[in-house]
Amino acid sequence: MFMLKPLWQRYLVSEVFHVRFAEDGKLLVMAGIDKEPKGLYIFTRGSKPFMSIVSKGLSIRYCDQRTSRLLIHSMEDQAVLLDSYKLIPLSEEDLLRVCEFEEGYKEYEEITGAQASYVLALSDVVLFFGADGVMRMIKSGKIMKNIDIGAIVIYARVCEEHLILVTPVDVLVVELNDYKVVKKIEFEEVEDWAFSPDCKYIAVADSFGHSIRIHKLPEGHIVARREYLTPMREDFDNSELFRYTLKPWREPRSPLSIDWYDNLIAVGTSDGMLYVYEVYQGSTP
Repeated sequence: MFMLKPLWQRYLVSEVFHVRFAEDGKLLVMAGIDKEPKGLYIFTRGSKPFMSIVSKGLSIRYCDQRTSRLLIHSMEDQAVLLDSYKLIPLSEEDLLRVCEFEEGYKEYEEITGAQASYVLALSDVVLFFGADGVMRMIKSGKIMKNIDIGAIVIYARVCEEHLILVTPVDVLVVELNDYKVVKKIEFEEVEDWAFSPDCKYIAVADSFGHSIRIHKLPEGHIVARREYLTPMREDFDNSELFRYTLKPWREPRSPLSIDWYDNLIAVGTSDGMLYVYEVYQGSTP
Protein backbone atom coordinates (compact mmCIF):
# COMPACT_ATOMS: atom_id res chain seq x y z
CA MET A 1 0.00 0.00 0.00
CA PHE A 2 0.96 3.61 -0.57
CA MET A 3 0.93 6.15 2.24
CA LEU A 4 0.39 9.91 1.85
CA LYS A 5 2.31 11.88 4.46
CA PRO A 6 1.18 15.53 4.72
CA LEU A 7 4.14 17.89 4.24
CA TRP A 8 2.46 21.29 4.18
CA GLN A 9 -0.78 23.03 3.33
CA ARG A 10 -1.93 26.55 2.48
CA TYR A 11 -5.28 28.28 2.52
CA LEU A 12 -5.70 30.32 -0.70
CA VAL A 13 -9.21 31.69 0.04
CA SER A 14 -10.94 30.55 -3.19
CA GLU A 15 -11.16 27.29 -5.16
CA VAL A 16 -7.77 25.77 -5.95
CA PHE A 17 -8.63 24.39 -9.37
CA HIS A 18 -5.21 24.00 -10.96
CA VAL A 19 -1.97 22.55 -9.55
CA ARG A 20 0.96 21.59 -11.77
CA PHE A 21 4.59 20.75 -11.04
CA ALA A 22 7.26 21.93 -13.46
CA GLU A 23 10.29 19.86 -14.38
CA ASP A 24 12.38 21.44 -11.62
CA GLY A 25 9.79 20.69 -8.93
CA LYS A 26 8.34 24.17 -8.59
CA LEU A 27 4.58 24.18 -8.19
CA LEU A 28 2.21 26.45 -10.12
CA VAL A 29 -1.19 26.97 -8.50
CA MET A 30 -4.28 28.81 -9.72
CA ALA A 31 -7.19 29.77 -7.49
CA GLY A 32 -10.49 31.41 -8.27
CA ILE A 33 -14.28 31.18 -8.12
CA ASP A 34 -16.19 28.71 -10.30
CA LYS A 35 -12.88 28.04 -12.08
CA GLU A 36 -12.58 31.70 -13.04
CA PRO A 37 -8.97 32.55 -12.08
CA LYS A 38 -8.33 35.24 -9.48
CA GLY A 39 -4.80 34.41 -8.39
CA LEU A 40 -1.68 32.62 -9.54
CA TYR A 41 1.00 31.33 -7.15
CA ILE A 42 4.33 29.64 -7.75
CA PHE A 43 5.79 27.65 -4.86
CA THR A 44 9.22 26.19 -4.26
CA ARG A 45 9.63 23.16 -1.98
CA GLY A 46 8.33 25.11 1.00
CA SER A 47 4.90 26.54 1.61
CA LYS A 48 5.72 30.16 0.75
CA PRO A 49 5.23 31.33 -2.84
CA PHE A 50 8.17 33.13 -4.43
CA MET A 51 5.83 34.63 -7.04
CA SER A 52 2.16 35.48 -6.63
CA ILE A 53 -0.21 37.43 -8.84
CA VAL A 54 -3.68 38.44 -7.73
CA SER A 55 -5.86 40.21 -10.27
CA LYS A 56 -9.45 40.53 -11.43
CA GLY A 57 -8.36 40.33 -15.06
CA LEU A 58 -6.81 36.88 -15.22
CA SER A 59 -7.66 34.48 -18.02
CA ILE A 60 -6.28 31.03 -18.67
CA ARG A 61 -5.54 29.34 -21.99
CA TYR A 62 -4.27 25.79 -22.29
CA CYS A 63 -2.51 24.08 -25.13
CA ASP A 64 -2.82 20.81 -23.24
CA GLN A 65 -3.86 20.77 -19.60
CA ARG A 66 -1.53 17.84 -18.82
CA THR A 67 1.54 19.29 -20.60
CA SER A 68 2.95 21.82 -18.20
CA ARG A 69 5.61 23.17 -20.57
CA LEU A 70 2.84 24.36 -22.87
CA LEU A 71 0.60 25.89 -20.24
CA ILE A 72 -0.12 29.51 -20.97
CA HIS A 73 -1.40 31.98 -18.39
CA SER A 74 -2.44 35.20 -20.11
CA MET A 75 -3.04 38.46 -18.31
CA GLU A 76 -3.43 41.73 -20.18
CA ASP A 77 -1.22 40.58 -23.06
CA GLN A 78 1.27 39.04 -20.64
CA ALA A 79 1.89 35.36 -20.03
CA VAL A 80 3.61 33.02 -17.63
CA LEU A 81 5.34 30.07 -19.26
CA LEU A 82 5.50 27.36 -16.62
CA ASP A 83 8.96 26.18 -17.65
CA SER A 84 10.49 29.65 -17.25
CA TYR A 85 8.30 31.41 -14.61
CA LYS A 86 8.66 34.73 -16.39
CA LEU A 87 6.08 37.26 -17.45
CA ILE A 88 6.55 37.82 -21.17
CA PRO A 89 4.57 39.66 -23.85
CA LEU A 90 2.36 37.19 -25.69
CA SER A 91 0.08 38.17 -28.55
CA GLU A 92 -2.78 36.03 -29.84
CA GLU A 93 -0.57 35.12 -32.81
CA ASP A 94 2.19 33.98 -30.44
CA LEU A 95 -0.30 31.90 -28.49
CA LEU A 96 -1.57 30.15 -31.61
CA ARG A 97 2.00 29.41 -32.68
CA VAL A 98 2.87 27.89 -29.31
CA CYS A 99 -0.34 25.83 -29.48
CA GLU A 100 -0.04 25.02 -33.17
CA PHE A 101 -0.71 21.32 -32.58
CA GLU A 102 -4.32 22.26 -31.76
CA GLU A 103 -4.74 22.99 -35.45
CA GLY A 104 -3.99 19.30 -36.02
CA TYR A 105 -7.31 18.48 -34.38
CA LYS A 106 -9.07 20.27 -37.23
CA GLU A 107 -7.11 18.26 -39.79
CA TYR A 108 -8.19 14.97 -38.27
CA GLU A 109 -11.75 16.18 -37.78
CA GLU A 110 -11.89 16.79 -41.53
CA ILE A 111 -10.59 13.26 -42.19
CA THR A 112 -13.01 11.58 -39.79
CA GLY A 113 -16.02 13.86 -40.06
CA ALA A 114 -16.26 13.76 -36.27
CA GLN A 115 -15.54 16.18 -33.45
CA ALA A 116 -12.36 15.42 -31.52
CA SER A 117 -12.28 14.94 -27.76
CA TYR A 118 -8.57 14.01 -27.78
CA VAL A 119 -5.84 13.10 -30.28
CA LEU A 120 -2.76 11.00 -29.51
CA ALA A 121 0.07 10.57 -32.00
CA LEU A 122 1.98 7.29 -31.73
CA SER A 123 5.06 6.31 -33.73
CA ASP A 124 3.17 4.79 -36.66
CA VAL A 125 -0.45 5.80 -36.19
CA VAL A 126 -2.62 8.62 -34.86
CA LEU A 127 -5.40 7.75 -32.42
CA PHE A 128 -8.35 10.06 -32.89
CA PHE A 129 -10.87 9.96 -30.04
CA GLY A 130 -14.22 11.35 -31.11
CA ALA A 131 -16.94 13.01 -29.10
CA ASP A 132 -19.11 10.10 -30.32
CA GLY A 133 -17.11 7.64 -28.18
CA VAL A 134 -15.35 6.03 -31.15
CA MET A 135 -11.56 5.75 -31.47
CA ARG A 136 -10.30 5.98 -35.04
CA MET A 137 -6.85 4.80 -36.07
CA ILE A 138 -5.44 7.10 -38.75
CA LYS A 139 -2.40 6.42 -40.88
CA SER A 140 -1.18 8.46 -43.85
CA GLY A 141 -4.35 10.51 -43.77
CA LYS A 142 -6.69 7.51 -43.93
CA ILE A 143 -8.86 5.81 -41.34
CA MET A 144 -7.50 2.29 -40.82
CA LYS A 145 -9.86 1.09 -38.10
CA ASN A 146 -12.79 2.22 -35.95
CA ILE A 147 -13.09 0.99 -32.36
CA ASP A 148 -16.12 1.81 -30.22
CA ILE A 149 -14.78 2.81 -26.80
CA GLY A 150 -18.26 3.67 -25.59
CA ALA A 151 -17.06 6.77 -23.72
CA ILE A 152 -15.71 10.23 -24.42
CA VAL A 153 -11.94 10.14 -23.92
CA ILE A 154 -10.49 13.36 -22.50
CA TYR A 155 -6.89 12.12 -22.19
CA ALA A 156 -4.79 9.21 -23.43
CA ARG A 157 -1.29 8.02 -22.63
CA VAL A 158 0.80 4.94 -23.33
CA CYS A 159 2.28 3.25 -20.25
CA GLU A 160 4.52 0.33 -21.25
CA GLU A 161 2.32 -2.18 -23.11
CA HIS A 162 -0.98 -0.49 -22.34
CA LEU A 163 -2.93 2.53 -23.43
CA ILE A 164 -4.49 4.42 -20.52
CA LEU A 165 -7.66 6.34 -21.37
CA VAL A 166 -9.26 8.89 -19.05
CA THR A 167 -12.99 9.63 -19.38
CA PRO A 168 -15.20 11.88 -17.25
CA VAL A 169 -16.19 8.95 -15.00
CA ASP A 170 -13.54 6.24 -15.30
CA VAL A 171 -10.05 5.19 -16.35
CA LEU A 172 -9.76 2.50 -19.02
CA VAL A 173 -6.76 0.21 -19.48
CA VAL A 174 -6.42 -0.91 -23.12
CA GLU A 175 -4.04 -3.50 -24.55
CA LEU A 176 -1.98 -2.03 -27.37
CA ASN A 177 -1.79 -5.20 -29.44
CA ASP A 178 -5.56 -5.52 -30.03
CA TYR A 179 -6.93 -2.30 -28.44
CA LYS A 180 -9.30 -4.20 -26.18
CA VAL A 181 -10.36 -2.70 -22.85
CA VAL A 182 -9.03 -5.07 -20.18
CA LYS A 183 -9.75 -2.99 -17.08
CA LYS A 184 -12.20 -0.26 -16.09
CA ILE A 185 -11.56 1.80 -12.94
CA GLU A 186 -14.77 3.59 -12.02
CA PHE A 187 -15.19 6.96 -10.28
CA GLU A 188 -18.09 9.28 -9.59
CA GLU A 189 -16.50 12.19 -11.47
CA VAL A 190 -12.93 12.43 -12.72
CA GLU A 191 -12.01 16.04 -12.06
CA ASP A 192 -8.25 15.68 -12.62
CA TRP A 193 -5.57 13.01 -12.76
CA ALA A 194 -1.79 12.50 -12.65
CA PHE A 195 0.59 9.64 -13.39
CA SER A 196 3.51 8.55 -11.25
CA PRO A 197 6.93 9.26 -12.80
CA ASP A 198 7.32 5.59 -13.80
CA CYS A 199 3.76 5.46 -15.19
CA LYS A 200 2.92 2.47 -12.96
CA TYR A 201 0.28 4.35 -10.96
CA ILE A 202 -2.44 6.90 -11.61
CA ALA A 203 -3.80 9.34 -9.04
CA VAL A 204 -7.32 10.64 -9.64
CA ALA A 205 -9.18 13.54 -8.02
CA ASP A 206 -12.79 12.38 -7.75
CA SER A 207 -14.81 15.54 -7.08
CA PHE A 208 -18.19 13.89 -6.46
CA GLY A 209 -16.52 11.13 -4.46
CA HIS A 210 -14.80 13.82 -2.32
CA SER A 211 -11.55 11.86 -2.43
CA ILE A 212 -8.34 11.15 -4.26
CA ARG A 213 -7.40 7.59 -5.13
CA ILE A 214 -4.19 6.01 -6.39
CA HIS A 215 -4.50 2.88 -8.54
CA LYS A 216 -1.81 0.52 -9.79
CA LEU A 217 -1.52 0.11 -13.54
CA PRO A 218 -2.44 -1.95 -15.45
CA GLU A 219 -4.07 -4.11 -12.75
CA GLY A 220 -6.27 -1.28 -11.50
CA HIS A 221 -6.37 -2.15 -7.82
CA ILE A 222 -6.41 0.71 -5.34
CA VAL A 223 -3.24 1.34 -3.29
CA ALA A 224 -4.16 4.59 -1.52
CA ARG A 225 -7.19 6.76 -0.80
CA ARG A 226 -7.71 10.04 1.02
CA GLU A 227 -11.09 11.63 1.70
CA TYR A 228 -11.69 15.35 2.10
CA LEU A 229 -14.05 16.57 4.82
CA THR A 230 -14.37 19.98 6.43
CA PRO A 231 -12.70 19.50 9.85
CA MET A 232 -14.66 19.95 13.06
CA ARG A 233 -13.67 22.73 15.48
CA GLU A 234 -12.06 20.35 17.97
CA ASP A 235 -9.83 18.85 15.29
CA PHE A 236 -7.43 21.79 15.43
CA ASP A 237 -5.82 23.85 18.15
CA ASN A 238 -4.09 26.03 15.56
CA SER A 239 -6.06 29.28 15.35
CA GLU A 240 -4.83 29.94 11.81
CA LEU A 241 -6.39 26.69 10.67
CA PHE A 242 -9.50 27.33 12.74
CA ARG A 243 -10.25 30.61 10.97
CA TYR A 244 -11.80 28.82 8.00
CA THR A 245 -13.21 25.73 9.74
CA LEU A 246 -15.95 27.29 11.84
CA LYS A 247 -18.65 24.76 10.95
CA PRO A 248 -19.33 22.35 13.85
CA TRP A 249 -20.14 19.40 11.56
CA ARG A 250 -18.26 17.42 8.96
CA GLU A 251 -19.12 18.40 5.41
CA PRO A 252 -17.79 16.94 2.14
CA ARG A 253 -15.59 19.09 -0.07
CA SER A 254 -14.15 18.32 -3.46
CA PRO A 255 -10.60 17.83 -4.74
CA LEU A 256 -10.42 19.81 -7.97
CA SER A 257 -6.84 19.30 -9.14
CA ILE A 258 -3.94 16.91 -8.59
CA ASP A 259 -0.39 16.47 -9.83
CA TRP A 260 2.51 14.10 -9.13
CA TYR A 261 6.21 14.93 -9.16
CA ASP A 262 8.91 12.55 -7.95
CA ASN A 263 7.62 11.50 -4.50
CA LEU A 264 5.30 14.49 -4.09
CA ILE A 265 1.58 14.82 -4.77
CA ALA A 266 -0.18 18.19 -4.75
CA VAL A 267 -3.96 18.54 -4.36
CA GLY A 268 -6.20 21.60 -4.63
CA THR A 269 -9.71 21.59 -3.16
CA SER A 270 -12.99 23.45 -3.57
CA ASP A 271 -12.68 25.20 -0.21
CA GLY A 272 -9.42 26.94 -1.04
CA MET A 273 -6.91 24.46 0.37
CA LEU A 274 -3.63 23.43 -1.23
CA TYR A 275 -2.07 20.22 0.13
CA VAL A 276 1.32 18.72 -0.62
CA TYR A 277 1.98 15.10 0.37
CA GLU A 278 5.00 12.83 0.36
CA VAL A 279 4.24 9.45 -1.23
CA TYR A 280 5.87 6.35 0.17
CA GLN A 281 5.19 2.65 0.45
CA GLY A 282 4.56 0.93 3.78
CA SER A 283 3.14 1.99 7.11
CA THR A 284 6.00 4.23 8.23
CA PRO A 285 8.17 6.75 6.32
